[in-house]
Amino acid sequence: MITHKNHEVKYSNKKSHEMLVDSHCHLNFPELKNNLDDYIQQMKANKISYALVISTRHDNIDEVVDIANQYDNLFASVGIHPDEKIDDFVLTEDFLLENASKNKVIAIGETGLDYYWNKDADMSWYHNQLDIHISVAKKTSKPLVVHTRES
Repeated sequence: MITHKNHEVKYSNKKSHEMLVDSHCHLNFPELKNNLDDYIQQMKANKISYALVISTRHDNIDEVVDIANQYDNLFASVGIHPDEKIDDFVLTEDFLLENASKNKVIAIGETGLDYYWNKDADMSWYHNQLDIHISVAKKTSKPLVVHTRES
């Protein structure tokens, strides 16, 4: 027992339940998605209880959500990485809101600013993308997964 400012604090030397969470993985990437069962077993062996599978493109959101739905300990995010500018796709709040409501989606992103590869680009597009993600995160009360490099 410890006494601090006339308050007794009881503690135990017993370890509490420890939990590790991989808060950012891309299990949908080609080099990983064909070995999902192996990765889940590796997570268990390393005492990683949960993982968040991060979407990076508008056209891989369904794949990320499908992977999360295959395993009890996986969850998904929905968003578009700042390095994934696609000229024929326009991100809207409605698009993100619709996808944010899918089963096991618990976060918005990956989004952010990356000036490393985009030094000469028109930054208004990137700022607009970030604003949309922030707005959807607020509206859904879900955490925002942020990528930032040289910004």
